[in-house]
Amino acid sequence: MTTENGRIHPDHACPGMKIAEPVLDPSGQILIRVGETLTDRLIRRLVVRGVTEICILPEAPPEPVPQASETGGGSGPELPDEDLNAVFARRFHRFEHNEIMRLIRELAEKHLLSSNDPCDAAQSPH
Repeated sequence: MTTENGRIHPDHACPGMKIAEPVLDPSGQILIRVGETLTDRLIRRLVVRGVTEICILPEAPPEPVPQASETGGGSGPELPDEDLNAVFARRFHRFEHNEIMRLIRELAEKHLLSSNDPCDAAQSPH
């Protein structure tokens, strides 16, 4: 639950949110600096320290996904492998130590990288 100005109670914060203003405890000590990313541990620390409000940065809008008509057909955007690898790295960087997310990333990469190969597309039955 985010207000219009991005201020929320720490109980409504989620890991991955970024801090827009320094977070201070009731005595004025800085707990979290601007731009830091919240983790479960930091959120618990805020609640324990008596913080009642934090200001978070708005989420970046999702990147538009080209439609088949924009890319000349196919099941997804036609990207060079380097660009696709960069997209995966950016989207999955927070989950490096999560085994399930690592497996999901590997499966998605395998599927998308193979579907970018024109040889695979020519051999697949439609």
